[in-house]
Amino acid sequence: MVDFWFNHFNVDVGKNVAQAQTQNLLHLLIGSYERDAIRPHVLGHFKDLLLATARHPAMLYYLDNWESIAPGSFDVGPFAPNRGIVNGVPNSILPGPFQRLAHGLNENYGREVMELHTLGVKGGYTQDDVIAVARCFTGWTVRDPANPQFVFASFMHDFGEKTVLGHKIPAGGGEQDGLQVIDILAHHPSTARFISRELAQRFVADDPPQALVDRMAQTFVKTDGDLRAVLQTMFTSPEFFSEGAWQAKLKSPFEMVVSAVRAMGGETSDALTLVQKIADLGEPLYNKLEPNGYPNTGEAWLSTVGLMGRMNFSMALVAGKVPGVTVDSERLAGKDEATIERDLLGRQASPQTQAAIDKNLEGINAKPGLIASLVLGSPDFQRR
Repeated sequence: MVDFWFNHFNVDVGKNVAQAQTQNLLHLLIGSYERDAIRPHVLGHFKDLLLATARHPAMLYYLDNWESIAPGSFDVGPFAPNRGIVNGVPNSILPGPFQRLAHGLNENYGREVMELHTLGVKGGYTQDDVIAVARCFTGWTVRDPANPQFVFASFMHDFGEKTVLGHKIPAGGGEQDGLQVIDILAHHPSTARFISRELAQRFVADDPPQALVDRMAQTFVKTDGDLRAVLQTMFTSPEFFSEGAWQAKLKSPFEMVVSAVRAMGGETSDALTLVQKIADLGEPLYNKLEPNGYPNTGEAWLSTVGLMGRMNFSMALVAGKVPGVTVDSERLAGKDEATIERDLLGRQASPQTQAAIDKNLEGINAKPGLIASLVLGSPDFQRR
């Protein structure tokens, strides 16, 4: 669930924030973002998760809301120390991050919080809503790059009246404007449908049954966005256990590498090589540049290069040639082909996989390691 929600609220660790003192700051923030904003809320209420990500410095930097300023708040040009009074605050005492160029309103977070985090691209919002939401979140920023913490900076905020998805937000609201947007988005019916489909697409099928998505959305609305309840609806559904959902999902590179190491009883003393292998297969961890995260569908991972990479990794792992990883090769000693297949797959191989393995082993004295590498590289092992 942490993997799913981090990907949903994606932050790219490789992004360099424009201001010099914040270069590579996301490298320092990414652990806190996953630990403090994502992990505590994955089985809680969606609204709490949405608010935690919105306020975390990693998200504020990644989608540039930290420098979003109400239009007309400042004179043209840079505002630096000793510039006088800004909304009643002596500018000479403003913290470092506020001593930047006044870039004006930034719509990045206002757009992505609706398109990717809540409503979905077809969720019913307009460009006017994007602007209004961005105005509501002006002043949601970071106090100090040296010790990044969320702060509401009132002198950056747009205190005018806004209209978001038909809801009037009165003038003078301050930080409450952003909190009201969080509440509106978390309770919007499009959010219930979008989040439910995303979950079903991750755990059931690339094209999940609409009836299942509808029931999950009903649970979302009925329970005030209780994610545990939504998951219970999904995991206990007949669709989840249906023939069409069984092994219908292709493992991501992350899932494939981790499951292969586990299947081989591997012990990891240095994960750097595994991280690189996952990146080589197309999924650099914490490093998806675009805010939409990695795809939940298998099509993105179905390429000749990707599948060959998985087979090569399987052979290297079984042979003990992945630095930092020690596999339990003794667990395979003396076992026949069928037993090795059951050990690694948790079941008997499919007739198609069995035929392919038998063809590869034809006429040779097959050692357990060779059998294991063929099983780990097989289509059966690539699916979950």
